[in-house]
Amino acid sequence: MSARLPIKATEFIFTVTAGDKMSLFSLLSGTGRFVKVRFLADKEIIDNVIFRLHYRVTSAVLFVCCILCTAHSLIGKPIECLNDDLQDKIHVINTYCWITSTYTLPHQYGEKVGTHVAAPGVGSYVPGLHEVKHHNYYQWVPFVLFLQGALFHVPHWLWKNWEGGKIKMISKGLRGFRTDSKEERENSYDRLLQYIWSALHTHGCYAIGYFFCEILNFVNVVGNIFFLDKFLGHSFLNYGTKVLQFSSTDQENRTDPMIAVFPTLTKCLFYTYGPSGSIRKYDALCVLPLNILNEKIFIFLWFWFIILSVLSGLALIYSSAIVLYPSIRETVLKRLFKFRAPGGVATIVAKTQVGDFLLLHLLGQNLCSSVFQKLVKELSDTLNGSNVHPTVPNTLEMTTLSPQQEECMRDTTALSPQQEECMINTTALSPWQEEYTINTTALSPQQEEYMINTTALSPRQEKYTINTTAVSPRQEEYMINTTALSPRQEKYTINTTAVSPRQEEYTINL
Repeated sequence: MSARLPIKATEFIFTVTAGDKMSLFSLLSGTGRFVKVRFLADKEIIDNVIFRLHYRVTSAVLFVCCILCTAHSLIGKPIECLNDDLQDKIHVINTYCWITSTYTLPHQYGEKVGTHVAAPGVGSYVPGLHEVKHHNYYQWVPFVLFLQGALFHVPHWLWKNWEGGKIKMISKGLRGFRTDSKEERENSYDRLLQYIWSALHTHGCYAIGYFFCEILNFVNVVGNIFFLDKFLGHSFLNYGTKVLQFSSTDQENRTDPMIAVFPTLTKCLFYTYGPSGSIRKYDALCVLPLNILNEKIFIFLWFWFIILSVLSGLALIYSSAIVLYPSIRETVLKRLFKFRAPGGVATIVAKTQVGDFLLLHLLGQNLCSSVFQKLVKELSDTLNGSNVHPTVPNTLEMTTLSPQQEECMRDTTALSPQQEECMINTTALSPWQEEYTINTTALSPQQEEYMINTTALSPRQEKYTINTTAVSPRQEEYMINTTALSPRQEKYTINTTAVSPRQEEYTINL
């Protein structure tokens, strides 16, 4: 039987610690999808750089901080308490002080450590006379960081659903590396140009959604600053300024503001019953190793939120200037996208709306410079050659058309002046007249005049008018001037294909 090799305690501890670190690294790698670099051919750009700082960089940082706060392998236990009288029950005190709170004494922060106090804010006090500051936030820090990371992702989620993949669809085959054939790229370019021209002046809601999400970004970052201030007991708003003042103060006469907000040594009161049933109070010292990490996290978040709020405010000012001042749009096209065609910039700004400009702005970030300049140049040339701004028809100006008339308007390529006047002025046609107007390709002048002026025909007359392909001059005159025929005369007129001059004269004089 083979002997088993003993395992040393240090080897076991190293094995456990290494396993914890591997799990930590696997969690951290999961946040890489927020900041990983993607090729333009793989991912379209539907926002600006400041927008991406919110949902990619800030969300990733907050999620990483959340994971670090829960990594016990880096900082050990989140709390360790000390009391000489309850050494056998110290784990109970640790749990109690963690789930309730610990406290420090603000009036003891400036005292000398080692002679007057055990640590900054840890000393003796008189209940009711001295202020006691309780710290009960630390168990909520991971949850707050995770919530903030999700909040910074909400505006992007809203805009992505509002945008609906429009940029991805219309710029397909033109983004990033060109792997398609030349013919496919030309077809993609033609489709893009056709879409922009046909959908001009229809992107108002598109722009409203984008600007709303930009406002939401600014409100979100400012709101998170005040939320953390409330969470940390109104100590976050001036947290960064105090740290800067602390770094410039003489080392012998300064008090670290991070110690006041995130103390590493605190006190905790624990009550039990004695042998006689009396209440016994135990005063324990508690070490909070987690605050070593918390103070670094929140000082970084203070500076980052301030920078991000300033950048978001500048982005709002920039968007407002684009909406209110057309001259700013001209400057953006000239300097940002290097489009300097004579008269082209003024034409695009004058004949497009804010939503159209936003679409062009986003396309300029997805297309290469040469393709985008070609697109804008052709669009400006098209707008220069049009007298009427292309837009969606006004529903108040549209009249109701029958299905046959609508099909006729789509399918007809060439109409005579009389037929066009007939289509414009006719408001109500019978089914026979509508079918006749659609299927007739060539009419004599008398037949066209007859179609325009006739307001009511009997069913047999309408059928006769539609099916007749060749009519003699007398028959045409007869059809125009006749207002009422008997059933037999109508039947006779319809079924007659060849009539002698005498019969025609006889028919007309009846």
